[in-house]
Amino acid sequence: MSSKNGTFAPALNCVAEALAAYETALTVKLPQSPTVDTLQRIAEVYTELGEPAQAIARYEEILTQARTAWYRSFILYRLGMAYEEAGQAEKARNTFLQVMKDYPDSSLALPSLEALDKLAGGGPDSFQRALVYFYAGKYVEAIATWRRYIEVTPLGDGTGWARYYIGLSYQRQGEYRQAATEFDTLIRLYPRGSILADARLAKARSYQSLGDEIAAATEYLTVARYYPGTPQAERGLWEGGLARYRLGDVTGAAAAWQESLAAYPQSSTRTRSLFWLGKALLAQGKTTEGRRYLSQAAAQKPPAHYALRAAELLEDKPLVATR
Repeated sequence: MSSKNGTFAPALNCVAEALAAYETALTVKLPQSPTVDTLQRIAEVYTELGEPAQAIARYEEILTQARTAWYRSFILYRLGMAYEEAGQAEKARNTFLQVMKDYPDSSLALPSLEALDKLAGGGPDSFQRALVYFYAGKYVEAIATWRRYIEVTPLGDGTGWARYYIGLSYQRQGEYRQAATEFDTLIRLYPRGSILADARLAKARSYQSLGDEIAAATEYLTVARYYPGTPQAERGLWEGGLARYRLGDVTGAAAAWQESLAAYPQSSTRTRSLFWLGKALLAQGKTTEGRRYLSQAAAQKPPAHYALRAAELLEDKPLVATR
């Protein structure tokens, strides 16, 4: 039998024959992806044969070519398991730690943490452990672990971030009041922290989830006022305008969107801001000005959702503001 990529090999009864097929495939000049795929299959066969040293060599070679975050985390995890099987505990530990540090949101981060906990020398620090729990959706564990981290290092560089993630954890559990309280504590304790703009945006989202549009609008627009020129300020103007619009304050909404368009002309929210600003002006009876902004929204390329909606509104006769 022969094959350029060895894909028939799993059907072979003899593992040794499968291995030979894959090794032969590597001698054929192939694009990167098939080569990586073949190397992975060879590593898996060596693992099945109980030869972790050979598997390690293949996994390490794959890492010189692998590019995507998920695949790299997958191969690193497999490499860590191979190191462990080979009795190289320290290398296994460092490899599992790398998965957690470089790819905490990977589906392999939690298995890496669990593997680490079984090895001598212990796992990562509390902050990194909590981050893995957070991305794995284990919010109760994440909150408890970050609380311990804060108790041990109340003035540490990561303490502000720990409180931020605690707030996000409460949000994801639907505990919006507790989340807002946590963000308030963060803002009070770290008035000059780099995380404050994100914390205020998250606090505003908590208020929205609680149905408090007034508090949400205030917080969003506070971000725009306190942190001008930042992506968070840009987001604050857009969201703050929308919250004002929902409250029936079309004048306040229009002012926020006009400020956003002037301050952030290249914003990713430009088309939707033009569209909603047009609607807000129409609601104030400023038909000519409203249609001008709708025309700008409709002219945006490529013609995505809000551009098409603007074009539809412009075709209405008479034109009536709609949600």
